[in-house]
Formats: sequence, C-alpha cells, structure tokens
Amino acid sequence: LMLAMLVAAEGRQLSTAQLISQIWGGNPPGSARNMIYEYASDLRRSLARGQGAAQMLPRHNGGGYRLVVGRSDVDLYVFRDLSSRARSLARTEPGPAVALWRQALALWGNGIRGDPGDGPFTDLTASAVADCQWLKDYRPALQEEYRAALIACFETELRLGEHERLIPELADLA
Repeated sequence: LMLAMLVAAEGRQLSTAQLISQIWGGNPPGSARNMIYEYASDLRRSLARGQGAAQMLPRHNGGGYRLVVGRSDVDLYVFRDLSSRARSLARTEPGPAVALWRQALALWGNGIRGDPGDGPFTDLTASAVADCQWLKDYRPALQEEYRAALIACFETELRLGEHERLIPELADLA
C-alpha cells in the first residue's frame, strides 16, 4: 500500500504524517511512525532484489518519502503519458493517436476488453488493505482514467470509419 501511494504521488514527497493518515485514517496505532519506517525498509529490501529496481527505492528526505523512478519504469506513468500524447494527436493524426491509446490501454492488464478493474493496483484488492479509505477513493479515479482513454480511443476509431471492426468490442463492453 505504501508503494502504491508513493507511485500515485508521481515523485512528490509524502510526509510521514500523510502516509499514516492515508494508511490508517483517523485511527492509527501508536506505533504508526515506526511502522512507516519498517514499511520503507521492507520496500527498499524488496525492490533492491528486482532487476533495475535500485532506481525505484523510496527516499527519505526531511520527514517524508518519495519514490525516485523514471516515468518509463512505471506502467501507470506510461499509460498517462501515452494517453496524453494520443489526446494531443487525435484531431490532426487520428491513426497514430489510436495506436497510442491501444498501447496505453493494453498496459492496464486486461487490455481493452472488459471491466477496467483496478488497473495498476489490482493486487491490492484481495488483501487487507482493500479497506483503506485512500485506496477506496483512488480506485474510482484510476478507473475513470481508463474509461476516458477507452472512450476517446473508440471515438477516434469511429471518426476513422472503423465502425464494423468496433462492433464486437463494443458489444463485449455493453
């Protein structure tokens, strides 16, 4: 959950107090501050084992944490960047825009078909952290990002005359 929060912050620092508030809400345990330190340590240890993950370690700086990671290393960031590029091309170059949206939507885990689920944070749904209010609030925003990209992609494909090809996909979604 802490890693998800740091990813969602997109490089901005989250204070220890913010992390405590987001993880436990208004009822943190007395040891919450120490638990945050332990979580950060566990994240560093876990991420250090992954290939190239040394660049993705949470950094502590003056009472807070931030994740130092390249945008191309996190699927959520890549999704957002591809979607943004697609939006800027949609009117003038609809073909390349559709290709970018399709690439972005494929990162979501289940591609363009079916329910967007939780996308990048799917693994958090089955665990005890699913009761976390921050996650309950953040999940719909992520789902809306997915839906907005999906709709924009379909609208652009329809403008390109791809009506027949889209019928099976739209029927599945309906």
